[in-house]
This record gives sequence, structure tokens and C-alpha cells, in this order.
Amino acid sequence: MTTQKFYAGIGSRDTPKSVLKQMTRIARELEKRDWTLRSGGAVGADTAFENGVTDPNNKEIFAVDKHGNTVGYELKPWAVEIAEKYHPNWKRVCESEFIKTLISRNTYQIYGYFKSSLKSEFVVCWTVGGGLVGGTAQAIRIAIDLGIPVYNLALRADKQKLYKLLWD
Repeated sequence: MTTQKFYAGIGSRDTPKSVLKQMTRIARELEKRDWTLRSGGAVGADTAFENGVTDPNNKEIFAVDKHGNTVGYELKPWAVEIAEKYHPNWKRVCESEFIKTLISRNTYQIYGYFKSSLKSEFVVCWTVGGGLVGGTAQAIRIAIDLGIPVYNLALRADKQKLYKLLWD
């Protein structure tokens, strides 16, 4: 019996092209090993990961359209509560429903759609300078608090650890 395994594949919209290619390759390799991608459907890193997954059943995408509407799922109150807990400037940043929805969907990248879902077991990402930046930072903060490993491809040591796990 196989238990479903999840990882979050996320990152900046400004991820360098060379890293986007790596992300697609990583997603292909993880799919071969029966991992399911969780991502946000944004242009850049999210799309690169999604492009590496060939079977639609091997990905959960929590996208938000340009009008701030969720695509194919509903934003649940528990996800917003968790997002508020982890965002350091929630009241200032989330004055608009659009931004609140964008930040809250990062909760699903770690927890899955149902709070009782299996959580993502690790995060693969790229952020500018390897820091806590943008929506990716929200997912990283949640993951760190839950003890979930984060492999930021902008950081050489993280990249080496991930590649060792995948290809050594």
C-alpha cells in the first residue's frame, strides 16, 4: 500500500531561467518517485514545477486569478486564520481581499486543501537572495514552524542537500 507523499514547489515570479529549468527537472524526478506537487499556479517558479508534472493527479495547484478569485477551490476560514498567524504584517499588508487571498493560499501549499490532509513533507523554492520574500516567505514561515525542511535553490548548501537526496 502506497501512502501519498506531498511537497511544495514554489518560489519567485522572478526566478532565473536556469533555476526554472532545474525546478522542472526536480518536479519530473519527484513525480517518478510518487511525490505529489503542491503549488500556487503563479508565473515563474510555480509554473516551472507544474511543467515538470505529467499526470494531473500528481499535482494540487492553488491558483488565484487576476481578479483575486481562487481557481478550482474555495478559500476556507481555517486557511485564512493560519495565514494571519504567520504573516508578520497581516493587518497592513492584507487590507485588500486580493492580497489576503494570495497570502492565504500559501497555507494550502503546506497543509493541503483539508486541514486534516497530509502536510507537505518538504519545500523546494527559490527566493531573491535566499531570503524570506513575497508569498513564498509565507509558506516558508509555516514550514519552518512545523519542522518541515525547506530547500531554497538560491542557497548553495540547500541546493546541494536536495541534489544529494535526489541523485546520490
